[in-house]
Parts: sequence; structure tokens; C-alpha cells
Amino acid sequence: MSVSKISKKPLKISLALLSLIFSLLAQAQNFEGQAATGWSWYFDPTSAPSRPQQASATPLSVEARMENLQAIIDRALKRSILDPTPENIAHYINLQNQMADTAHRYAQSWSAVLLKQPQLDYSLIQPTNSAGREVIAAQTLLEQELALEIVAESSGLIFFYRGDCPYCHRFAPILKQFSDFYDIEVLAVSLDGGLLAEFPEPIFDTEKAQLLKVTTVPALFAANPASNTIVPIAFGLVSEDVLRERLVTQLLPEQQRLVKQHFDQAIGEPL
Repeated sequence: MSVSKISKKPLKISLALLSLIFSLLAQAQNFEGQAATGWSWYFDPTSAPSRPQQASATPLSVEARMENLQAIIDRALKRSILDPTPENIAHYINLQNQMADTAHRYAQSWSAVLLKQPQLDYSLIQPTNSAGREVIAAQTLLEQELALEIVAESSGLIFFYRGDCPYCHRFAPILKQFSDFYDIEVLAVSLDGGLLAEFPEPIFDTEKAQLLKVTTVPALFAANPASNTIVPIAFGLVSEDVLRERLVTQLLPEQQRLVKQHFDQAIGEPL
């Protein structure tokens, strides 16, 4: 496993990993260029010089161990850059190799724990493999389709534009195709008297834009007459996928409940 991949692990993994690395590195001699003993090298205890026994020191806290480890690695890196001798570079590479080796063994232990305790595996909730992502995408699309059916029955869209806005002209056919497909009513509001081919009968009203604090066009809002609510959906040029997602996420709580109910019924039906 490369060092770049290690950095992508969740923070919880990284902290535990660095603590473990320091614990193992601390078993070797200092990292000021002296030869290391133990861990990655064979060490014959009979050949080691005898040393007077010292009183045991108070164990370092996790925070202190982390700081020491970071200092050791940073110092080795800076020394190898400022004084790129073969020895300094080899020393830093050796540290990196030890980290990679430890990370590999830690990853193996991590996988073993997940096999014994699968309830801890987040990928079961949010799959990372292609097959799992396809299932999630299909479920999400189905839920969005059901949500948009409810939106079409209870809400409409308010589209603010300007005739001299090139983004409005580009967004108009996207919105038109989207609204026709899902049968959602669109009220087009021209802020400068300009016309769009896709919405030939707009209203000319700047007061509504002022009430909704519209300062950027194109601007799209969803309006629910029954609940007397208006919520923003998009500003600027966006795709149909974004419109679909935004409409779903901006649904009212009652509409969300209906979507969940319809979705559960749909996935419960036999194929």
C-alpha cells in the first residue's frame, strides 16, 4: 500500500496508525542516523553492550507520541532536502518504508476485524465497489422519480430570467425538457421584458424577484400553493440531474414522508 493511499484513510485510522508506528519506531535506536535495531532488522541480544538499568520513565501520552513521531519524520525529510547526502535520503526512505510496511499490516488487521464484526463496515451502507454503486444509483433514481411525481401534483416552478442573459437562453431548453418530462408547471418571469422561445408567455414582474431577493439569473424556485411556501432550487446554469436532486432535497417534510412511503411500496413489489 502506497503512502498516498494511507492518507486517504479516515482520521480515526490515521491517528491509530501513527501511534502504532511511533510505538514501533521507539523500539529502535534514535532516528538521528544511527543504525536501527529490532523491528525490520535482525537483532542478536547477546551482542548488545550491557547498559546500566535506569528507572522507568512515565509513559508518554498519545498526544506526545504523535508530536514526537511527526517531529522525527519532519526532521528527516528536511535534512534530506537541505543536505541530500545518500545517507540522509536513505534514512528518510527507510522511515517511509517502515510506515508503509506498518500500514500494510494494520490494514490487514483492520480487514480481519471487519470480517468478525461486519456491523462496523461502513461500505455495507455506502458501497464503494462498482456493483454496489449501481444499486445505490438505481434506488436513488427511483426515489427521485417518485418524488417528482408528487412535486408535479402539488407544486410548480418559478423561473426568473433576463432576455439579455446568455445563460438563461441556454438553461431555458433544459428546464423546458425537464418540466415537460415530469409534467411540472413552470411560471416564467421576465425581468427586462425579454422573451424566450421555450416560454413564449412570461409575465413581466420585477416585484416578485425583489421579494425573493433574486440577484442572479437564471433563478429557479419551487412553489407549493397549498402550503404557501416557496423554496430556492437553482441559480445559474445547471443540468437536469441537478434539478432532479435539488427538487427532491427541497421537498417539504410531508412530501418526503409520501415519497418514502411510495418508495418502500415500489421496492417491495416483485419484479
